[in-house]
Amino acid sequence: MHTQKPGLIAWWEVPFNKDHYVRVFVWDTADRLCEANHITKANGYACSSKHFVNKKTKEVLIVKKFGEIHLVAGEYGVGTAAHEIYHIASFWAMDHDWNFKSQNERMAKLIEVLTKGFWNGHYANFE
Repeated sequence: MHTQKPGLIAWWEVPFNKDHYVRVFVWDTADRLCEANHITKANGYACSSKHFVNKKTKEVLIVKKFGEIHLVAGEYGVGTAAHEIYHIASFWAMDHDWNFKSQNERMAKLIEVLTKGFWNGHYANFE
């Protein structure tokens, strides 16, 4: 579990609807972020959780923790946070087959909720 990983400074959850949330992790170095996620050379990273498909109904079952955002302390600001939040919103939109033209307002609202929750969590942990 990430909370037992060396270099993890803080983490918080960003609920974005009644059933789902994104977990945010802040690491002390880019190397630790990359090591924890088995990636190379990143100061920010977002991923969606694994999904399950009901074999009978073909329904996609999305777990409560929809995804994760990983950042490096002192190396992220508004731009990097927005970038990773957009990834999460895009994963959600793709998983729900949203058409960006007809679902534009839903996408904007999702990004608004994720952004507000992200910065509330940030300030609760670092200010």
